[in-house]
Amino acid sequence: MTPVIPHALEPLSRADPELAARVTERMARNAWAPDPALLDRLASETIWALGVEISFGQAVAGGLAELIGAVAPECLDLFCRHVREAAHAGSTQGRIMAESLPAVLQCNDANVLDGFLEAWHAMAQKGNHTLGEPLQALGRLLAAGDRPGAAVFLGLLRDTFTRDLTYEEGRCLSRALPRAALGLTVERRAWQLSELSRVIRTDHRLAEPFLTGLDKGLALLSETALKDFASGALARYRRNPGLGTRHLALESRAGQEHCASLQVSVGFAQVRDRLQRYLQARTGLALTLRPLPGGAAVPGALVCSDGHAIYLPAEIGRFARRQDNLALYTLLVRLEASFHEFGTVDFDLDKALERCRPYMGGTTPPDGEAGDLGRFLGMFPDQPLAADLFTVFELGRIRQCLARHYPGLVRRHYPLLRREALADSRPASGFLTWLFLRLALGLPEEECPGAGGAEAAALAAITAAFSTAFAAGSPVEASAELTARFFDTARLSCRMGDVRREPTAGPYWPTPFGWRPWPNPATSGGLPFGPQAHAIRAALAQKGLKAYTADIRRRLAANAGGLSAQDVRELCGAADLAGVGLEELLGSNGRSSPASPDESPGTDPVFWYPEWDEALGDYLPQHVRVRERPVAADGAGFYADVLRRHHALVAQTRRAFERLRPESLKRLGQWVDGDEFDTRKLIDLAVDRKTGEVPSERIYTKRVKDRREVAALLLVDISRSTANSVPGAGAAVLEIEKEAIVILCEALAALGDGFAVAGFSGAGRLGADYFRIKGFEEPLSDEVKGRIGAVQPQRNTRMGAAIRHAGRELEETAARVRLLMVLSDGFPNDADYRRHYAVADTRKAVLEMSARHIRFHALTVNLPADPRLDELYGKARHHVISEVTELPGRMLRVYSALTR
Repeated sequence: MTPVIPHALEPLSRADPELAARVTERMARNAWAPDPALLDRLASETIWALGVEISFGQAVAGGLAELIGAVAPECLDLFCRHVREAAHAGSTQGRIMAESLPAVLQCNDANVLDGFLEAWHAMAQKGNHTLGEPLQALGRLLAAGDRPGAAVFLGLLRDTFTRDLTYEEGRCLSRALPRAALGLTVERRAWQLSELSRVIRTDHRLAEPFLTGLDKGLALLSETALKDFASGALARYRRNPGLGTRHLALESRAGQEHCASLQVSVGFAQVRDRLQRYLQARTGLALTLRPLPGGAAVPGALVCSDGHAIYLPAEIGRFARRQDNLALYTLLVRLEASFHEFGTVDFDLDKALERCRPYMGGTTPPDGEAGDLGRFLGMFPDQPLAADLFTVFELGRIRQCLARHYPGLVRRHYPLLRREALADSRPASGFLTWLFLRLALGLPEEECPGAGGAEAAALAAITAAFSTAFAAGSPVEASAELTARFFDTARLSCRMGDVRREPTAGPYWPTPFGWRPWPNPATSGGLPFGPQAHAIRAALAQKGLKAYTADIRRRLAANAGGLSAQDVRELCGAADLAGVGLEELLGSNGRSSPASPDESPGTDPVFWYPEWDEALGDYLPQHVRVRERPVAADGAGFYADVLRRHHALVAQTRRAFERLRPESLKRLGQWVDGDEFDTRKLIDLAVDRKTGEVPSERIYTKRVKDRREVAALLLVDISRSTANSVPGAGAAVLEIEKEAIVILCEALAALGDGFAVAGFSGAGRLGADYFRIKGFEEPLSDEVKGRIGAVQPQRNTRMGAAIRHAGRELEETAARVRLLMVLSDGFPNDADYRRHYAVADTRKAVLEMSARHIRFHALTVNLPADPRLDELYGKARHHVISEVTELPGRMLRVYSALTR
């Protein structure tokens, strides 16, 4: 419905009806009814600005609409005065002032306003190119409520742009400083920017080395340590500028040692590779390590996990010594890995109910998506207490498992857990604390805080039951059984003053470092193959067969998504499955195991390829079976949605690729006969005759058709890991890959090159899948667009076979230049195809492409720059991108270079 424009805005409505309507809508959203005199002023100021320049007028209207009703009238006077002063230097400065000043005025801080005006005058004197990004960053800092950081940032801008800068220096600093400020943590931003300002006052050319040093480790220093480091680096710079610069950027051994001597905190990036290797060696699972996201699912926890990753703090500075903080990272990974290694994440509700029925009667679990463990705990009248009690028993079970398998780990790390728990406890901190110390942490009875009366008797009874209940290899459901058995006892004991019941306490009892099995994303039901396992269990139940969801999921994970008839027999405990319709069951609810070479895969085309065995130093002939599979065209809406959301990016990329297109005719010289004479060659001929030389007969030019003969194939990884989210991008890896496909398809269609799109996944050497999304001869039709949108995460990543099959398709295409581009989210991984073996085979497949005159390049999404990518693809054959906006520049450079 069209908004009713106030009478005071009628002059603006006559000048710009759309702008007046937008201002009116904004007033309606803000639910304020300003004085008509203020609207009159908004209209007159805007009309004046529109007369100068349209975008300037729109900025003035937006700024006044934002301020009216939110600030005092004198602030409006300041806004109008400063905007008009800025406009004297040009409409661009007036527009930038109108866009950036409202946030400063709304914070109602005179120091921030004074700093803004000082920074403005310093930057404006250097040119308009210095104003945009810094003031946008200022607005973001103020919007986030970081006034101290904003004030220091303004001082940094003033100190920087009052110096004698060249145009290029000013342009670079106007980009680097705001990006650095926004990238710093709120807690450290103010004093880190203060040190940057001190460095720039010494020499503005040191800004880049200092920012490099922050990225490499200076950001982990405390405020005092950073000041000490900067003072030492600047003193060295005054004696020797070259050495001081390298020292500040941590590019010299002296700088690195100086930083290490001052550093107490440890960053996630410093320990990730080492701990990742430990995690894979210990569990053999496809778990990655990632920094804890903002708004973590487990508030206050230093570690948690889901079905794909273990999440750790981006930085740990809990202890006064750096080695203690390093040890804490190691401890957190080793503890959390235990939930995956010893089956906590495989909690099965059906198994638990069978064990708990004697204690819970006919209580039924609630419906929902909280996962099996969450539904089990939801059966209790006090769910937080049940979760705490389960935590005690389960962590006690984990301790016993660790003591059997890794006794050294218990001896080394559990003293720290005990100290942490005792430091958080009070002399009479409650029943749960006593139980936790005794069972979960194994603290001797004489060292536990004393318990008296009924609590002591209850503690003794539960301790005795715990000792007899957990035999070697007891499953996680045994913890559920003890929870149900002793819930009422614990509830009665906790009524006598447990610390968890204090008003300041959270809903769950605090464990050391927040390590607990629930709440934890890993037990929320989002594990790999979880939906398939539930579907197969339900289908088996319809056939009168009983199997547990957790067992099915583990079997699917072990078989990389496959399930054979023998697996079903073992899961159900049935020797005879005649009449069950097993093929129909597996075909509709899961993926059957890879067939043997003599089994027919159906009507889909099948191809066999060798695989390189690095240990043998030779190929394994006919080792991998690749099956071409179609993709249903039922996702047409995705393609149109990407074009709508990224229309500017698509247009930019299309124009860039169109510039690669040659003209229809090309003028070539030095022909014996042709369309016309070459003037320069005629002159050379005359000179040769005069000097007695034999003249050349190649004096003609000819116009010939110039066309590109290029065939490009985009091979996309659609393994299940592409369902993971990209940190900071707000989208899954596959979503970014599919957006990249859409943008590239639009660009290549405009260029006119032949191109194809395919996806790859699979499970095992006999189950590699190659999904045809667009063939070389197919137009970019609605059906193809629907296939792109319909692509979903599949199974594993057997990359070498997929590259070989894509190379075979390219070889069969008539083109002078053939290009294979791989879009993936990391390293190859499949059943019996991991680590060095998989990397060696993939690298061999890439080298085979070069031998077959096929040019190759890889783009990796959602993986930090990793030197192992050089080993996988070759140093010049890959790039890393984190979001779709990075694609055009990278792709244009790569594509133009490789198809030249």
